[in-house]
Amino acid sequence: MSMPVPAPLVFCSSPFDGDLPFQAWADLSLEIDGQPEHDENLLNLAGFLVRQALVDQQPERLKQASDVESALYGLRAHVQLYSGGCFNFAEALTEEDQPSPEVEVIPGISIGNLLLLAKGAARAGIEALHRHLKPVDALANALQQAQESDLSQPAQHVCALLPGMTITLTPPFADSQTLIYPSRLDTYQQQLKLEELAGLPQQRCEILLGDQLLDDTQPAYGIAYDILSMMLRLLRQRALESGQPDLSARQQEWQRVRLVIGSGLHYSAQFMLNPETYQPAFGNAVRGLKLAGTQSIMLPDHLDLPALEQVWEALAHEDMLVEWQRVQASKDVADRSLMLNLEVACKLEVLAIDADEQLQVLVSYRDSEFISEPAAQQAAASVPEAEQTPAQVPALAADAAKVEQQAMRPHDDLTAPRKSGSYGPLLLAAVIVATLTVILLRG
Repeated sequence: MSMPVPAPLVFCSSPFDGDLPFQAWADLSLEIDGQPEHDENLLNLAGFLVRQALVDQQPERLKQASDVESALYGLRAHVQLYSGGCFNFAEALTEEDQPSPEVEVIPGISIGNLLLLAKGAARAGIEALHRHLKPVDALANALQQAQESDLSQPAQHVCALLPGMTITLTPPFADSQTLIYPSRLDTYQQQLKLEELAGLPQQRCEILLGDQLLDDTQPAYGIAYDILSMMLRLLRQRALESGQPDLSARQQEWQRVRLVIGSGLHYSAQFMLNPETYQPAFGNAVRGLKLAGTQSIMLPDHLDLPALEQVWEALAHEDMLVEWQRVQASKDVADRSLMLNLEVACKLEVLAIDADEQLQVLVSYRDSEFISEPAAQQAAASVPEAEQTPAQVPALAADAAKVEQQAMRPHDDLTAPRKSGSYGPLLLAAVIVATLTVILLRG
């Protein structure tokens, strides 16, 4: 059973009113990106971070600095910091501030709700931390950005590292406790991913390509995730427009959301000729994939080619795979002008657990319910600019459509393998008819 992950801890959730010391003690150790560190300034900074973590854990008991120091007696603490990117920003200076005659960048760190600048007691530790955590050139890049910025008002520029942090606390005569604080960059990316899925936890969403479960290590996962995100957002919009709660507001009613790619398949073939030369438009036979209302022509320079190939090869019927191998090897002009199309339907299923503790489909939605753009417009938009002309394939589409059913029948009608070249004469006849039509029209 898939359950949502617990909410991550937020560092500095209970800001301390007084000043917490930047000071290490004998039973404090530190690692940065997996490497032990013994620098005094870094350990002093780690000491401050542990103190704040203790206040977050026991805000009702640790109300002043002396309470925090007493909590350190006999306590062993191990701090691990992990590189997590950086964030550059500028803060306007007040009238009391004296702006520096030169542009300068102040190093800092940001963990949870804590933003700590390299000033006062924190300065040495934060400056040392910037020399260890990646990106190692964060300050130099921030300085360059600051020098190139055109701010109308004086400002101080800050480059704040965004480390992830783990603190393991071992009190005397007690078990260890591990506190995990994700990098703010990781937190932001998770929030963005949550918004992409219309407020649903990714752990409760899954994608099937046919009967194969996709994960983020497979080429097709990216475009499949985009389809899932699109359908969930449109479903949420539909709920909002009707005044009904969306799936994110009814998470107790369902267990899992599943996108099934390949819930319906249709095969077709068409000719693609360049109207200027009457030669195959792409030089050789090509494959086309219509997925979620978008027609893609699978050319070598297509950015998503590995993903499209995985979908095509996972779902195409055996007859179509054989036909593709045949036309690839053929030298016939009709075969070389062919585009074999696979149209893939998708459905979104909302699953719940029944009385027998089995998953059942609560409700399902087809991608056609959300997609209204005419297929002809989408197909035209998918053709590369280099191949588009004002009169691309005139009359050829109509001629090809006449023999399409003979060239490629829908999957449900495929009952026996076809002999190779069974529709070659028909294709050649259509090419000749189309060519003569264009010549006569121009004459």
